[in-house]
Amino acid sequence: MIVLKRIGGDDCQIVSSLDGIDATVWAQTGNAVPDDLEAYAYTLVGDQLTAVPRTLTPEGVVALYTPEEKARIFTSTEPNVQALLNALRFSIGIVVGSDFHVQGTALIAGLGLLDAPERAVRILAGETPE
Repeated sequence: MIVLKRIGGDDCQIVSSLDGIDATVWAQTGNAVPDDLEAYAYTLVGDQLTAVPRTLTPEGVVALYTPEEKARIFTSTEPNVQALLNALRFSIGIVVGSDFHVQGTALIAGLGLLDAPERAVRILAGETPE
């Protein structure tokens, strides 16, 4: 697995690597570099970069929410929210964009527990609040 960072045009540099691949040379040989390259992990299959699913720990999932959202979620008496929290507590990791992540976010948004409806998009993208 390699983590790349775009440094201009189609050029990129290795941020970290487990494969020993020189990503800058790889990109300069005419291979396409994904537009959303920075901060994502990729594995090289043949001459194609394949994104590695981003997995969050339960704590990482909770970090996607603002303090106010966390307070509303953790004090909710809605049975489905409680079931979601229990499932999260016993999970090893949640893949960003997985059914669990998408349906859980939809449930929380549908119950009005987010600060604003557009926050769901950021949560689904795995972005922590600023």
